[in-house]
Amino acid sequence: MLRNALLVTTILGLTLSPAMVMALDEKPLSISGLTQRSEQHYLNGAADGFQIINAQFARRGSPRLFCIPGKVVLYGRDLLELASKDLKGPQEDADVVVSALFGLMKKYPCQQQEGDEK
Repeated sequence: MLRNALLVTTILGLTLSPAMVMALDEKPLSISGLTQRSEQHYLNGAADGFQIINAQFARRGSPRLFCIPGKVVLYGRDLLELASKDLKGPQEDADVVVSALFGLMKKYPCQQQEGDEK
């Protein structure tokens, strides 16, 4: 049994590139000072807030920040996934939320409507 474990470890060690090893060492994105459950609640609230602000912009005739297709539901885990493209490890809450917002704007851009100013 130990012999098999050593063999697997050796094979993995020989096949993993340095970049792969570094990726294994990277800590996943998290919000400093929050438990995983608190982080989930915080990000769900931020996702709801983004959608409310976006709806207010639309009602007032202002350009929306992002345009999510009608059947897509935005959750906090989506914000964390978007922010993790730019951030790693423990981060301040504002950094995570701002990065997620920019990620939303990039992933779901609003197409310019006819009659909008250019």
